[in-house]
Amino acid sequence: MAVCALLAACGGKADEPSGKGAGSGPGGRANGPVSVGFVVVQSSAVALTKELPGRIVAYRSSEVRPQVAGVIQRRLFTEGALVTRGQPLYQIDPSLYRAAVNEAQANVQSAEANLVAAKALADRYKPLAAIEAVSQQDYANAVATAGQADAAVAQAKATLQTARINLNLTTVPAPISGRIGRSLSTVGALATTNQSDPLTTINQLDPMLVDIQQSSSDLLALRRSLSTGGLSAGSAAVRLSLEDGGAYDQMGRLEFSEAMVDPTTGTVTL
Repeated sequence: MAVCALLAACGGKADEPSGKGAGSGPGGRANGPVSVGFVVVQSSAVALTKELPGRIVAYRSSEVRPQVAGVIQRRLFTEGALVTRGQPLYQIDPSLYRAAVNEAQANVQSAEANLVAAKALADRYKPLAAIEAVSQQDYANAVATAGQADAAVAQAKATLQTARINLNLTTVPAPISGRIGRSLSTVGALATTNQSDPLTTINQLDPMLVDIQQSSSDLLALRRSLSTGGLSAGSAAVRLSLEDGGAYDQMGRLEFSEAMVDPTTGTVTL
């Protein structure tokens, strides 16, 4: 009886003129299982971002100075242009240095002539000393004179080499490649080897360096986090934001951290 009554009750709901489908809930929605979203929690590395002020500096900077003294005859570069290492920049009057080279060459020739004569005398005295036709002292003096003449030739050649180097230095070359600044000396000015002001300056702009100032307290907190295991060290990528708010399109990397704190600012240079 219980079974029949249950079947009758079910049949009765099917005959109701409600216009709703069987198994429908309020509003015509099905009473089936509801789909819900879920999130899987897992650990991942998160980069630590820090904005710091910085200043762009040249990768290399060289002050061009003369190594010999003289009057500047010509400037051989365009101000603000790119120059390559070894490119002539200035021409200093070479007349005195060319004369020094000629004098040194003459001294070498004179020393070589004296050497030939001294060796010939020593060679003639050698058999004569063996038969005691000349004294041993005279032969020893001749050999010593030949040795001194040989040393004089070497000394004269060294002086000649120095004179040629000085002559070559009258053409002032670029010590590095880069962009050259304005000329700080004009044609007709006297250049000296000990002058305080450079002739010009060259900056190598590729690659570029950026000096970043980080407070010692922030750096100390970062190192403490690394030591306690809260953070793990990785490669530090650097992106530049320009003064106008735009971003520089090239990515950089951290190369160096200063070991000392600046006592005046309390910062460390990165």
